[in-house]
Formats: sequence, C-alpha cells, structure tokens
Amino acid sequence: MLRPGEFKALSAPLVIWPFKVFLLPYNQLKSFCVTIEMWKINELSFNTLYASAKLTLQEIVDSEQEFQILLRRKIAGKKRSYEVHKVRVSLMLSEVFDIDLSFDSWWFLPDKAMPQKIREVPKQLLFSVPVRGRSGDRNRRKTPISQMNFWPSAGLFRYRGSLQSISNNYITVTLLYSRPKEWYRPPAHLGLCIMALKSVLQYPLFRGIVKKLTTDPRKFQQGELVGNIRCFIRSVGIHEYEEIPNRPAQPLAGAALVTQLNLREQYLVVR
Repeated sequence: MLRPGEFKALSAPLVIWPFKVFLLPYNQLKSFCVTIEMWKINELSFNTLYASAKLTLQEIVDSEQEFQILLRRKIAGKKRSYEVHKVRVSLMLSEVFDIDLSFDSWWFLPDKAMPQKIREVPKQLLFSVPVRGRSGDRNRRKTPISQMNFWPSAGLFRYRGSLQSISNNYITVTLLYSRPKEWYRPPAHLGLCIMALKSVLQYPLFRGIVKKLTTDPRKFQQGELVGNIRCFIRSVGIHEYEEIPNRPAQPLAGAALVTQLNLREQYLVVR
C-alpha cells in the first residue's frame, strides 16, 4: 500500500500486459485506445473506480517507450477531472515485420599464428540465426566447403519480429574444418564468432573475431570473419518489398532496456 505522496521503485518491472496483437492499418491508430484504471478496494462492498487515463495507439507510437501517465479522477456533478496519481510505465507498440537476411561475400582471415596446415584445410561455416523475437528459436545452416576461405553466398534467412527486437539480437558463426585423411569423421570445430545485430538495419558490413575455448593463449584467437548481411523488410502478409518512408514507429530505445531482455539468458552490465 502507498501513502499519499509516497514513491516506490520496483526492483524488477511488473509485467501487466505482456503481449497483444492488433491487426489494423496505419490510419486507424487514432481510433483505438488503451485505458489504464485504478480501482479502490472495498472490503465490505464492491470495488469502485478511483481514477483512469486513456491513450490512443497513435499517442503511444508517437511517444517514448517509457513515460509518466497522469491518472485523473472524475467527481460526480463536476465537469473537471482531477489529477490524483502518477505512474511510470513502459508501453511498447511496434509493427511486426518479415525481415529477409541475405548473407553474402564472407571471408575468413586466419591469424598470423595459425599453422600453415590448418590454413590450407577445407573449411565451412555454420550459421545460427534467430527466427522470431525473444522465442529463442534459431535456424542453423551450413555453407558449402571452401578451399579458399571464401563463401560468395552463405544463405538466406528469415526473421519475424519488430525492428527493435532484431537490433537486440545476435548471430553465431562456427568455423569448421575437415581433415583430409580422416574423411569419415565429422568436421572439427576451429572456433566460434558472436556478432550482435544492433547495426544490421543501417550497415551491411559485419566483422568479428573467431575465438576458441582453450587454455593456450596463443590459440585463443583463430582469425577474423568478414561478411555482409543485407536486410529486406516487408510487412507480415505482404509478399513484395515496400518502400514506405515514414512508417509509424516509436523511437528505438537502447539495447539495455530491461523489458527487452530475455530472462533465459545472462547479461554483463557495464556502468
């Protein structure tokens, strides 16, 4: 219970409405609203409405994701309502897209300390790409084996989610190599590279260090991966790519927004 004028900060966000899908065109955002109500609990009778606030979907999409709402109380017999409470909430409204990710022109640049026999063996890449929002599902696909450490086309992946959710996601690329004299054995792991997708909507070029889990510091860094990821965005249900310059969208918040984090994963917080 809060006393008049008392402020209480929650240690973790209180999720009231985790997920809701609206199917409507852009020009109808002003016609639908979200109502936030505060009710007074009565032990011996029915609960009564104490205060409320309304926001249209257009007002939500035009504002920041985290803001304060003034709850106003309507007093019987008076035309004017009174502000009785402030609540800070996170309201996220974003369009869901089908985003096609085209991986092309990928190079592996070996580290100088890599032995020559490992440099020359055939290699291939194993991509692990997210499929949908924060579901945790991933699409894994191998490239053809290359003798030149180059893959002109690494595959086409599809992601369904908001623009912010893909910016908060990541891909992993595993570098595999084949043993020429042991063709019957599966490819061995040479290292792993993790690439954040924060800039995938603005820049196609990606690069990252391939690292190997080892106790030998000289073998920790295997080399560098460089490649392109090109995004082709379309609305869900639309089969052709659209050029819409001004889509209704909330300003993209930083990747550190607590409500965007996946509770099943671990995060390193740097202050």
